[in-house]
Amino acid sequence: MAASGDDDALRVVDVKHGKDRHEIAVDDGAVFTARHLMDKLLDLTGVLQKNQKLLAKGKVLVADLPLAAQVKPKGGRATIMLMASAGGGGGAPRAMTAGEAALAASRAAKAAKLAEARKDGLDAMVTSEDRARARRAKEAFAANEAARRAAWGKTGVVGLREAGLDGVPSDVWDLGSAVRVLDVHRNRIASLPAPRVAALVNVTKLRLSGNDVCSLDDFFHSLAALPALTTLALEDNAIAVFPTPTPGSFPRLEELTLDGNALTSLPDAFGDGASMQSLRRLGVSGNALRSLPPSLGSCPRLDAIDARRNAIDAIPESFAAASMLRSLLLDGNRVGVGGVPTSVLAGCAQLCELSLRDNAATMEELREVDGWDAYETRRKARAGKVLESRVMLGERAFDEGGDVERFRRH
Repeated sequence: MAASGDDDALRVVDVKHGKDRHEIAVDDGAVFTARHLMDKLLDLTGVLQKNQKLLAKGKVLVADLPLAAQVKPKGGRATIMLMASAGGGGGAPRAMTAGEAALAASRAAKAAKLAEARKDGLDAMVTSEDRARARRAKEAFAANEAARRAAWGKTGVVGLREAGLDGVPSDVWDLGSAVRVLDVHRNRIASLPAPRVAALVNVTKLRLSGNDVCSLDDFFHSLAALPALTTLALEDNAIAVFPTPTPGSFPRLEELTLDGNALTSLPDAFGDGASMQSLRRLGVSGNALRSLPPSLGSCPRLDAIDARRNAIDAIPESFAAASMLRSLLLDGNRVGVGGVPTSVLAGCAQLCELSLRDNAATMEELREVDGWDAYETRRKARAGKVLESRVMLGERAFDEGGDVERFRRH
């Protein structure tokens, strides 16, 4: 029991986590529970509450009891040890220690030095014959490039992956309505000219992934109005805001990938106001989303959502109306058992792949949720079809989709 004197009232908790130390102020010792401490540790360490075990004097703390009733503070302070299970996940990675940072810097310096030495050695070995060979290769590349550009107008397929571009070349824009596919993956493009984008009335696939796009504002409405666009790839950029689609936007868009950006929210307009009515697959993994828009449940053709590695804490109940939703991937988020609605499990008639690994909810808790049996029936039926057809769809086809608790000491 905590001491009764004011001098010994719990005010600060020192948490030991491996080599790390965290000093946490206690707001009100009378009501501050171990679970409140776990919430704070989630933000500090990235370890989910379900993967945390707190010990004081060798005893495991009870999550819902006041902390002051379970420790014996001295001078207002108490020391607690945090043990975490493997695959804690759900938050920011642990920062490197000073020693680890120094080792990484040393290795990087050695690698740079070795690369420079190799370069110097190769330069010394270059002969006039080598230079002539390189010149002929460059000329052949230029001829090939000219042939490729001539083919763009015939096929409508423009491929400029990893070409070191800061912008789309003018001769591509000059093709206008002849372009059916534009692939500028992994360049250094930060924006596109809106009038030029608007002229791509027959483009079906646009891949702008792996570039330097921070904002879509300059050309978003031109994109949204493209009448034939079915695939829009915007992953691995630095996009912080996805603008609100207006009614009639993206009339034929089936696949939208926004993985690996800096999104903290999505507009509540997917499926609302007759926008994105053809959307089938949405990828938003690796962002900082705290929720998914309920309006996604109104997308009549939505088949799959990949929202792994975000900070989402609940599945919208409106997803129960997503009649075609088959796959919902939420690994590495903060979904607790209370964030898994019965209405979605029981009412989402096509849902047969729900993945909740590295979330707050455990597999044991999920099995007790009303509606889980209905979902399990669909999941097992899908697995059975995989076996019957002798087609492997990956290990998730047979995976229940949740975690069990296994603790290890750091």
